Amino acid sequence: MGNGLFLTDSIGSSNSTHGTFCFLGATVTGPFELDGTRLQCTNGPALNADWLTVAGSIFLNEGFTACSDCERGTIRLQGASVTGQLNLNDASLSNSTNDGPGLVVIGARISSDLILPTRALVHSGNSSVLVSLNGLQYPFVPRRTTHQEWLTLLAHHTPAYAAQPYQQLAAVHRAAGHEREAREILIAQQRDFRKHGELGGGRKLLHLASGAFIGHGHRPFRALGYLAGVCLLAGITSLAAFALGITTRATPPGGGCSPAEAFGLAADTALPLLKTGGAKRCEFATTTPAGQVFFATSYILHMLGWAFATLFVAGYTGLVRKTT
Repeated sequence: MGNGLFLTDSIGSSNSTHGTFCFLGATVTGPFELDGTRLQCTNGPALNADWLTVAGSIFLNEGFTACSDCERGTIRLQGASVTGQLNLNDASLSNSTNDGPGLVVIGARISSDLILPTRALVHSGNSSVLVSLNGLQYPFVPRRTTHQEWLTLLAHHTPAYAAQPYQQLAAVHRAAGHEREAREILIAQQRDFRKHGELGGGRKLLHLASGAFIGHGHRPFRALGYLAGVCLLAGITSLAAFALGITTRATPPGGGCSPAEAFGLAADTALPLLKTGGAKRCEFATTTPAGQVFFATSYILHMLGWAFATLFVAGYTGLVRKTT
């Protein structure tokens, strides 16, 4: 089709399984415009344009409306190749089936702007619309929507979990210099994976811990916060033991520890990579039940200190960073 396709403000209705408008595998040299068009179809898609090639932009906006009862989708652009933009601003899509998507852009390639106002699109009319977009590729941050709205779309308005849509969104934000947004997107991907992916009980628990402590490797400084908490607890434990007379001097033996030595004991307990020598000069007296409790507590805090320090290093260096 040379010079483009212009079907603006049209009205179409059909009960064909091929769709009301069918452009399967078509090639359009120029823009593909259906602005203001109203399409309806039973038994098939309203717009069936899989593997469409457009040497220009696709405009489905300015009041474009499409509805169907087709499980394959209301608007199908699977595998489409568009050298311009894909613009669905002010579009209204609906699908009366329970699992039928309103928009299918699986494997489509957009070479310019993607204008997809997700919040308005997925709540078109009185129903929630699904969008199938696994494999969709686009070079720039989507316009007319925020990354948080995109995350809502990916988590709640897609047929199933897929990693690629999150990876694609994170990639364009990172390319635009939006590092914070890119990290949030990749963390949201891991939350969605934990909820809908194939994880056993043990792996799911480890995955949950990774998210809580280091943001799946994207927020390693969380581990430093937990390590600071361990240090605080170790200090409180050592000072409480000092106040109760449960600490004793190890070198030279005999007598109680000073407050400074108790602080040194706390530092050696909580910070595995920093040794002050406090544990060599002061220790918990384990000859009483209370002393044994304090000693066991210090041992647990020591293990936690090692764990959080290791998690920080692993997250900071990217050893445990989840990117898929």
